[in-house]
Amino acid sequence: MNKRLIFLSVAMLASASWVASASWVWADDGERIAMVNVRLSTERAAARGCTPITKVSDESVKDMRRKIVRVGGNLGVISFGVEDLSVIYADVYRCDAAAPGGSAPKRVPPPPPGPPPPPPR
Repeated sequence: MNKRLIFLSVAMLASASWVASASWVWADDGERIAMVNVRLSTERAAARGCTPITKVSDESVKDMRRKIVRVGGNLGVISFGVEDLSVIYADVYRCDAAAPGGSAPKRVPPPPPGPPPPPPR
């Protein structure tokens, strides 16, 4: 009976730690997906129609994207300092998909009818 109880306890702890580590990985994947969807631009026009959130700075583009995601943004208009060129500054914006600077894909025209042209020689 004691051996069975010990085995079940170990099995439960192992499964609980697996679930905890799996949920950590899934949370990390969600953050990575959000970081991929962050757009960076040097043009202020990219933020037209978007809501300004805050300003952030960092020396790493990856960490910059992470900061933008954590404050709820999806667009960073970046600039560089004049005294320390290793620091990146970003004005963070939240853009809706319908906004001009939003992340909605542009309308792509359909391909022309008929077979494709032959390759160039």
